[in-house]
Amino acid sequence: MLNEIGYAFPAGDESDGSNDEWDIGYSDNNKKTEFPEAHLNGEDKVSNLKRAISARNVDLVRELLDSGLDVETRLGFGWTPLMCAVHVAHYELAELLLDHGASANFSKDHYTVLMAACTAASATEEMISRCVALLLSRKSDPNVCNRSSMTCLMLAARDGYCQVINLLVSHGAELNFQNDNGLTALIIAVQYGREAAVLKLLQLGADKFIKTKTGKTAADMAKVFNYPEMSGILDSTDLSTVNGSAPSKAEALYKFLSQNPDPSSACKESSSKLSDIELLLHGLNLDHLSDIMVENDVTWSDLLIMEKGDLEKIGITNPEDQKKILSTMEQMHLDKVDLDTLKPLNNIDSG
Repeated sequence: MLNEIGYAFPAGDESDGSNDEWDIGYSDNNKKTEFPEAHLNGEDKVSNLKRAISARNVDLVRELLDSGLDVETRLGFGWTPLMCAVHVAHYELAELLLDHGASANFSKDHYTVLMAACTAASATEEMISRCVALLLSRKSDPNVCNRSSMTCLMLAARDGYCQVINLLVSHGAELNFQNDNGLTALIIAVQYGREAAVLKLLQLGADKFIKTKTGKTAADMAKVFNYPEMSGILDSTDLSTVNGSAPSKAEALYKFLSQNPDPSSACKESSSKLSDIELLLHGLNLDHLSDIMVENDVTWSDLLIMEKGDLEKIGITNPEDQKKILSTMEQMHLDKVDLDTLKPLNNIDSG
């Protein structure tokens, strides 16, 4: 098995280096961070920049840049300020640095700014996705390989980031690229047990018949790693009849999204799309809500804009049921967002 997953590395190793001189981790937001005067020369100014990025102090970074500090100044382990900013998924800081001329395609030992964003530490996928979208809008190349022969798409598949997978593929990431071991993003998603990423890659057209250097397909790898549901999905041409049983949540969502890539544009202001809503509810194990949808004549256009209060009004009061529906609708919105028109966050989550 080591030959099949020889690319794998411990968490953090993808940074292609380490340096004790600077910890880019999150600062303690409960403590006031004191800084010397920003208008200093040489090493003092660079030290201020390091601490400003660690503390997410956008105003101080702006002041330092405006005072003449090079936006490509090398910080810990040879990274640029932009690499450090996206590695903690700080959108506002990343945008500031890009607007001051930072390169979205800088790399250190084949490890790129975009890779740093895709593997951001201690951040939500939404925060990561916004930084990735920003870099891609500034022409960051998604098809560079790191020293472990991994592309950004492979890293996103490894970590199960479906939104990031969408972003990368929509900006030209090679969906079926094979690394030195013959692995694809799909096979890597299987190896790491990322079922949602497997489904997303299949939805986007990933070739499940590609073989590794040792002749194994994605389905073969699912069997090797004992993921029976993924194995069934990859072996089946009709996900609704895997093993002759009712579709699982993942299978139902895959079938639904495959048949309805843009449900909002196809919906009509009637209950004619109810069968699709029922399929989605079944995939979410929420069949008991079908009657409520019928009684309230809920259509796709209704469902896509509903909020928690709207669900409560029609009788969907269980918090877990609400969460499943709202998170699924949010994912559909994210899938259709125009990435080049994303606006900066005014109040980015700094925690």
